Amino acid sequence: MLNPVITASDGAFDTQEGCLSLTGERRTLRYRRIEVNYENRRFRARHATFTGWTAQIIQHEVDHCNGNHHLIHSVLVAATPLRAGHAGSSDRCNT
Repeated sequence: MLNPVITASDGAFDTQEGCLSLTGERRTLRYRRIEVNYENRRFRARHATFTGWTAQIIQHEVDHCNGNHHLIHSVLVAATPLRAGHAGSSDRCNT
């Protein structure tokens, strides 16, 4: 998955997540279903819908691509009410 961009999301939920960059788990906001535009390994444009654990992993990695450190993201989530329908974005990134 190259250059992923989350184009739609729904089913917001609050969860605990760990990251190899930090010890322990932290509170974060994720979505149960996401739609993603990306390029495959042959640089062909693709669009797919992901749910569940796979969707959560993609969101975590896209956060890294966007420069959102897990600790900073957790602090922002703790201070922000849940927002249904929020879609993240990404510039160039390889996940």
